[in-house]
Amino acid sequence: PAWLTLHQRRGAEPLGAFAHDVSRLPAALHHERSACALLGLAAAEKTAGRPREAIPYLMEASGLEPENAEAWFGIGDAYRQLSDWPNAYGAFSLCVKASPRNAPAIVGLAECALNLGRVDDALAALEELGWTLPAEFRFSREDAHERGA
Repeated sequence: PAWLTLHQRRGAEPLGAFAHDVSRLPAALHHERSACALLGLAAAEKTAGRPREAIPYLMEASGLEPENAEAWFGIGDAYRQLSDWPNAYGAFSLCVKASPRNAPAIVGLAECALNLGRVDDALAALEELGWTLPAEFRFSREDAHERGA
């Protein structure tokens, strides 16, 4: 693809400059600015430890392909890395809607629900996978409230 050739020809450079060049490709190559290419750019940002910078690429990818579970998972994961639990929960919810048996997304959804104090939602999410907690680890909403969750 044109965006990869451009990157290989120019060698290693800051990702921002590379992304800027991709956005300026001729109109005939705009199909190259696909969800797949955007997911690749987002993955590079996340790998470099910059989840906040990955989010715009992931949001654009989800705009191009609203049912793209990978994009929604990436958004949820980036927000999770930033401890932005409400946004992570929303993105993981959309990922599960697009891909109902996506175990990593369901686990992410459960983690976010716990961090938001929504214990029942967390347990319900995990039960969707067939996971149950042993009786000695189960606790009620009242227990969670007493524990400060």
